[in-house]
Amino acid sequence: MNNRRKATQTLEEEMANAGVPPSGDQVPPLEENVNDDQASFDPPLTDGSIRVALFQMSQSINTQAQAASAQAQAMTAQTNWKVLPRANQQVATMASRFRDFTRMNPPTFYGSKVEEDP
Repeated sequence: MNNRRKATQTLEEEMANAGVPPSGDQVPPLEENVNDDQASFDPPLTDGSIRVALFQMSQSINTQAQAASAQAQAMTAQTNWKVLPRANQQVATMASRFRDFTRMNPPTFYGSKVEEDP
């Protein structure tokens, strides 16, 4: 039982001391900039470097657009994988309409006369 109590106290002390920084001079001295008299500047842009940068940007944009298009096509294909188009959809529609019409209005036959010319 004592071991458990001692371990708990040790753990509590470690947790309490974890947030306290160690004593002593811990802040490093600031380094002085030796080149204070020289101002740093970027070299001027040339037409060639601008053209190269624009060309690289256009290539990366085109590559990203192609990748997005390919991903969209793959997602569409995956979505439509189980959806099969109906064969002869118009013929099936016409047949079903005719069947529905004949069910609502059944044909009646009153006989025929041979001498009649239609």
